[in-house]
Amino acid sequence: MKLLKSITFLISVLTCTLLSAQEASKNFKISESELVDKDLSSKVITFAEDFIQPIMRGEVYDISIGEIKVVSEYQKNNPIKCGFDVNLTFSRNGCHDRNSYYKWHDIDLFNEEPGTTFDPFNTVLNKYEINPKKSLIVPIKIQLKKDFQKNLINFLEAETNGMDYYSYNNLPLLWDQEAFNNAYIRCMRTDVPRCKKSLGRYGGNLPNYIPEEVSPDSFVINFTNRKLEEVTFYNLKNYRQELLKTRKHRFLTNLCDVSGEKVGNLSLFSTSYRSQDHVRLNDIVVTFFDSDDNEIHRIIINTQQPTDSLGSTGSTYGIAYKNNFIFAYDYGSNALKGKKSEDLGYRAMIGHLMTDTRRDFNRGCLNPVGVWADYPAFSLVSNYEYNLIVELNEKLIQQVSSVDIKYVTGSASTDVMAIHR
Repeated sequence: MKLLKSITFLISVLTCTLLSAQEASKNFKISESELVDKDLSSKVITFAEDFIQPIMRGEVYDISIGEIKVVSEYQKNNPIKCGFDVNLTFSRNGCHDRNSYYKWHDIDLFNEEPGTTFDPFNTVLNKYEINPKKSLIVPIKIQLKKDFQKNLINFLEAETNGMDYYSYNNLPLLWDQEAFNNAYIRCMRTDVPRCKKSLGRYGGNLPNYIPEEVSPDSFVINFTNRKLEEVTFYNLKNYRQELLKTRKHRFLTNLCDVSGEKVGNLSLFSTSYRSQDHVRLNDIVVTFFDSDDNEIHRIIINTQQPTDSLGSTGSTYGIAYKNNFIFAYDYGSNALKGKKSEDLGYRAMIGHLMTDTRRDFNRGCLNPVGVWADYPAFSLVSNYEYNLIVELNEKLIQQVSSVDIKYVTGSASTDVMAIHR
């Protein structure tokens, strides 16, 4: 009997063990939404870390420098003539230089045209007390490396939930009836843009109204290819929520808030967050050398700041400092008004191929962005050209043999450092 009891007890223990094992091994199933979220998180990190951050650090650019001249000599060879009919061209206040004149007329009569002649940059040079006879003008071209740009476009095309294409090749005059119906001009103008294609507010695929308490699932950015004169909008669906959730790169949901002036000094992001390295654009350092490769002058240009209208016939948007330097966008002509010609819109940040084409950062961060193509979260751009005007003394001008430009760790302030050795 004792043996039988032992066997019965042993069988009971084994049965309990098996039952326990069966209960511990439960079936589970990962929902499709969980898989999508996990995949989205990985892609958003790739977007921020592999594409946006290298742009902000200035690691993916080819930089070239054009012919360097004394500003007074440059002015002599690039006069601006005013007195043209403003209704005939994109010219600023009826003014042309040779480049803009040749753009609109099929015969070379610039010298014979009547009108008053002005020197380019003269107004802004006087305003900031920079002597054209003691200054150099350095043409700078910054563009994305070809392989990087190709990979970026491939990523955006693979990730987009909707895509709109616009061309700005051979635009009509902005005040013509043809311009009123031009899809690009209606979408890209600075004043009340109205994109009519699928990602526009009234284009059809996205709701034209989002309640304040609801976070939209659209996240619209664009890529401007200035070489091909085209703009493509991409809707990176649900990227907004994922960027906010992952926290580190949430500034991409409102670029203006970290680079522009605040409305009533209010900000979505704390000062400590905005001062972190990954949030700041790297600065540009321009170094002048003599024939023995000795550094004779250096300027660091803070790119983490809004641009300003330089307020003259021969300038566009840029950065200027008294008795120091001017760093201005170059639209290929000193007489063309940037926001009314070529790729329309304000140039809101200087020195990087990442910008906001819908808001002037100097006027505060008011509009919601990224919900529709009408106000994209930001733009990625293929290339830009700039003119850097630097005042030196006559001795240093004669010594300059070469110039080097590169990116350095970003500054948290708008201070500019000029070093003489």
